[in-house]
Amino acid sequence: MHLKLCFHCNFVISYDTNIYLIINKRIKYMCCYGCKEITKFIIDSKLGNYYIYREKSVINVDKFKYSSYEIYDQNNIINKFVTINANGLCDVTISINGIVCSACIWLIERHIKNICGIYEIFINFSTSKAQITFDLSIIKLSEILKEIRKIGYNAYPYIFKIKETLDQIEYKNELKKLIIAGIGSMQIMMLSFALYIYDMDDIGISYWLFIRLFNFIIATLLIIFTSGKFIINAYKSLKLKTLTLDTIVSLSILIIYFFSMYNFFNKNDEVYFDSVCMFIFFLLISRFLEMRIRHFCTKLIYGLQKLIPNIVTIIKFSNFSIIKKVKKNIDDVFIDDILLVKMGEIIPLDGFILNDNCVIDESMLTGESVPVYKKKKDFVMGGCVNLSNILILKISSTSKNSFVTIIIQILEKMSSIKPKIIRITNKISNYFILFVLILVFFADIYWFFTDYTYILNVTIAMLTIACPCALALAVPIAITCSTNKLAKNGFLIIKEHVLETLLNITDIVFDKTGTLTVNYFLLKETKILANYTVNHVFNLAYSLEILSNHPISKIFIYNLILKKNKIYNISNYKEYINCGIEGIINNKKYRIGKLDFVKEFCSIDNKFDDYKLKDELCIFLVNEFEIIAIFYLINPLRYESFKIINELRSLNLNLHILTGDPSNSTNKIAKNLEILYFFKNASIQDKLIYIKKLQKKNLQVMMVGDGINDILAFKISQIAVAMGEGTDLAKISADVTLLNNNLLLLPDAIKISIKTNKIIKQNIVWAIFYNLIGLIISFFGFIEPYFSVFIMFFSSLLVVLNSLRLLKK
Repeated sequence: MHLKLCFHCNFVISYDTNIYLIINKRIKYMCCYGCKEITKFIIDSKLGNYYIYREKSVINVDKFKYSSYEIYDQNNIINKFVTINANGLCDVTISINGIVCSACIWLIERHIKNICGIYEIFINFSTSKAQITFDLSIIKLSEILKEIRKIGYNAYPYIFKIKETLDQIEYKNELKKLIIAGIGSMQIMMLSFALYIYDMDDIGISYWLFIRLFNFIIATLLIIFTSGKFIINAYKSLKLKTLTLDTIVSLSILIIYFFSMYNFFNKNDEVYFDSVCMFIFFLLISRFLEMRIRHFCTKLIYGLQKLIPNIVTIIKFSNFSIIKKVKKNIDDVFIDDILLVKMGEIIPLDGFILNDNCVIDESMLTGESVPVYKKKKDFVMGGCVNLSNILILKISSTSKNSFVTIIIQILEKMSSIKPKIIRITNKISNYFILFVLILVFFADIYWFFTDYTYILNVTIAMLTIACPCALALAVPIAITCSTNKLAKNGFLIIKEHVLETLLNITDIVFDKTGTLTVNYFLLKETKILANYTVNHVFNLAYSLEILSNHPISKIFIYNLILKKNKIYNISNYKEYINCGIEGIINNKKYRIGKLDFVKEFCSIDNKFDDYKLKDELCIFLVNEFEIIAIFYLINPLRYESFKIINELRSLNLNLHILTGDPSNSTNKIAKNLEILYFFKNASIQDKLIYIKKLQKKNLQVMMVGDGINDILAFKISQIAVAMGEGTDLAKISADVTLLNNNLLLLPDAIKISIKTNKIIKQNIVWAIFYNLIGLIISFFGFIEPYFSVFIMFFSSLLVVLNSLRLLKK
């Protein structure tokens, strides 16, 4: 069968493919709806020149990307990139081309932070992306992009599909440069070999001049076509009175080249065109591998987004029958749209189930391999796999605000964080280049009086070895690997201080209900004390509990489903956190909750103590005149609780239980788990005071909980960890969310943070001392210029390989 290429991605497609767009009055075929939609977006955004320049040089691609920044200020376009945060400010993720060292990051951040309207900027070296918080009423997105462009870096709003395509273009162009440099270097070295072996008299002056002329032409062409970017970036940084990695590289290339050119035209023996070509070739190998590492880190963070389908099926139905199906781009789906997901497909967006019960695979998000059973009206997250026949969802969030997008944004921010150790390395990098230039100056003076013929070799070798690539990679690569490994397992870090703070934690305080125990209660016994039927008692209890998210409410919901109880209309509903619920049903006021809560409401308080049991949690249902019923509940421990406690104890951590449960079950659980410190019947304020007392003893506290009554304790704890099945308010207030509710991730996270810290220190020590030793050796002339590039590359490679150990199981 005849084959053709996709207009967007150049993927081979069959002749009978009928997915196409009409562009410039011509039909352009696509391999899939994803390519069609991204092509449509590029054309609609007036960025069609992208397809003209994509096969040409990077310089031409840059012209397309930055010819019209104002296009990003149009409402229909800016809404695709910018999100509004809780403070009413705008957040945007921007891809930046041209970042090669930590000095580049320092330069961009320093310049952008000083602009009015910019509140925050985080740059991730390992992915070359920046997260910027700004005030749209003060500064436009186009103005931010222009400011970055002014200092020599190309920036554009991040879109995964476009970024993936541009990465492919970057890969092709860098590979072309590498091949050209490799072929040119081989040719020039082959001819230069004759100059090393024979004198001018041996090979004849005409051949001698021809070889030198050929070498000069090849070296000139290589510098123009493969090194122009280094020199241009160096010039721009010098205009801004800043030294970057490109400054050192360009200085090395130009010194060798102009020195050799001077000797060439004056017919002197010393020419190093071969050296400059080999230098460029090895430098491009280093940059090419660094580029591949950046692309790998990008895929590591954004790999999940790639799995989300771009085209979704939106349906309209009436009387439970589908009357219309429409294919839409995921970005064009709105809240309350009805989505159809077939068996085996990935759920693209968050939503609530409208049809019958189903089974969902959440392993891509939580790391939990066991499928989860979901029923009608349950919430499901985008990124999960539908294992049922057909799933119908009511969309609850757009693609820009979906759970997957939020996770990716968090991971990106976590990979861009700057703990104390990286702030120190950035300062070292900023002054390191200046220190090297001064050291080179003194080396040149030394060799001028010792043997001036070594000056050039020593200068080039020292400048090359001093490139702080490894120092720039030391921290970002390690943090990217560790945060992604934790997130893949279900330990989602939300606040940037977590990895660093985990090292110093001394005490872990657990909430009991829903944390150490499962997130549900079992009804052991019901005692009805008033003249009410069983159904009426459960109807009252359910009607009061239906609006609550507390785990206790699930008992009555379950009984309602089994026994088909009725729901009474309720007025003056009020929930008292960690106490109970009050409401009026049929003109009577009722309360359901803990003993102290109902005692103050019911007039016969002398009767309550007669019905209490030792170990079970007692929930009382009362009106103003009598005790209606008592529910005796038990809350089983999680199966992994014993293993968790033992592992945490092996890390020399002090463990506490802090619970609002007044029953003696807390004593029993603390005894079984051998936890010495516990506090039961704790209110919100009690939990706050308890944490403060620990902190006054200079202890570093991690609080683990799941409910609204844990929020104040979360606020003051060094690290707050929320269970994934906890309340939304608890998860918003937390620093970490356990997506799969697996507490075994706590000791794992502490161990990974220790290992990450160790690897970061190893990387930094290696990068600094490796460079210093290389500088000392090259100072005395023991390293050839072209070999110094290999040394620089080997240093960066070891740092990357050392960091990748964090991804091992």
